[in-house]
Amino acid sequence: LADGTMVLIEMQVLNPLDFNKRVLYNVAKAYSLQLQRGQGYSRLRPVIGLTITDFVLFPERDRFLSHYQLLDREDGLPYGDDIELVFVELPKFAKSLGDLETLTDLWTFFLQQAGDLEEIPPPLDSSPNLDHAFHIAETINLSMEEFDLLEKQAFRVEDGRNVVRRAILEGLQQGRAEALEAVQESRREIARSLLGLLPAAVIAERTGLTLAEVEALAADDAAAET
Repeated sequence: LADGTMVLIEMQVLNPLDFNKRVLYNVAKAYSLQLQRGQGYSRLRPVIGLTITDFVLFPERDRFLSHYQLLDREDGLPYGDDIELVFVELPKFAKSLGDLETLTDLWTFFLQQAGDLEEIPPPLDSSPNLDHAFHIAETINLSMEEFDLLEKQAFRVEDGRNVVRRAILEGLQQGRAEALEAVQESRREIARSLLGLLPAAVIAERTGLTLAEVEALAADDAAAET
């Protein structure tokens, strides 16, 4: 995260033996392995273990979200926040689409229902990150032919990035203004190749163009087709 916190994310469909111990072990190991020999403890950053299960992990509790940290047994005073464990039990989440309130609700509903969604409904479509996640989830159900097409598009994106890198290097010799224009044109070409395959917001994120620039390219292409 931005503050240096490390988040370990695990999604589990089946409940293996000693799963609780494994979660704690992985988090503790990630915390301890941050330091090399001779380094001070001040370098240690917090570690959060986020575990999402498709089974009930804590049958004695009705809540779908559980949050653990080191606390004093008498007064609950936390022993810092360096190690935290967060569990999301999907079978316990019972909210319908109209009941979703928080960002946690939105993501939990998405994770629980993604396999049955044909399109991302409101209010999930209000989050660009959820929209991006939905389009990633869609690739899981692609046929081999569809996946091959998407992979070829990915190769074209990487080729475009190489063109950008070469343009930058050439621009060091040709002048900054020409280099910037070459970079921008390369980004536009990559964006054009992705139109119709990815949402405009995702294309903007991957190419470095603004959303308005991507939408303008889409409008130009639509005008050219008519």
